[in-house]
Amino acid sequence: MKELNNLKGIIVDWAGTMVDYGCMAPLNVFVEVFKEKGITISNEEARGPMGLKKLDHIRELSKLETVKEQFKAIYNREICEDDVVEIYSNFEPKLLNILSNYAEPIEGALELVQFIKDNGLKIGSTSGYTKEMMDIVKVHAKKRGYEPDYIVAADELKEARPYPYMIYKNAIELEMYPICNVVKIGDTPSDILEGKNAGTWTIAILNGGSEVGMSIKESESLPLNIKEEKINKAKYVFKSLNADYIVDSLKDVKEVLREIDKRIENGEYPSR
Repeated sequence: MKELNNLKGIIVDWAGTMVDYGCMAPLNVFVEVFKEKGITISNEEARGPMGLKKLDHIRELSKLETVKEQFKAIYNREICEDDVVEIYSNFEPKLLNILSNYAEPIEGALELVQFIKDNGLKIGSTSGYTKEMMDIVKVHAKKRGYEPDYIVAADELKEARPYPYMIYKNAIELEMYPICNVVKIGDTPSDILEGKNAGTWTIAILNGGSEVGMSIKESESLPLNIKEEKINKAKYVFKSLNADYIVDSLKDVKEVLREIDKRIENGEYPSR
């Protein structure tokens, strides 16, 4: 039975939201390519700009004081745009080489997709990956049962996240209107900002996402106090961005969609 009568569409992120628990694929590659330049960055630092277009991600990492200090100590000059481009040129082939191994749907993803489709809604998607990267991920995700109705990669438009244009492209192609009756689901600050800037409802995912930053193994083995610290830190970030909803996992999204649908019926709009 159809339950969602007011929503017009759902737009999701990829890595860390629907596939690749913990958004692990890019993480080690970011750390590796900076290490090749003699620069050490922590996993937490590497995750900071996650969700942005990958060239922009490296550009943001190059602005970290720890990175600038290490670079200047080694090369006796400031890090510059040419260095960013060089690091990215090393990053891209390494990531492309491993992406096929990181397309497994996160627990709850396929069930959520079925629920959305049962309600006659389309599923759009945006990503910080380039089209070349997404061409790999989408093929291997499809083999595992996951295939949204539309994909917009970070390099297909002039500006990617946090700008709203990838969401708008999805909305145009999938005829999602009005945009205030659309939901954006993601696991990074840039996902939430993208949704906010577009005027959609926003749902932030904790477990499995990059902002919490735990692999499946870590989520099963880390002490409870450490896990809670990571989760609470991510909650604080998403609350500061005024995400409409913050949920533990994809399993909680169905109930949130039901609630949003009722709020739309009552004349409510997404928070700004």
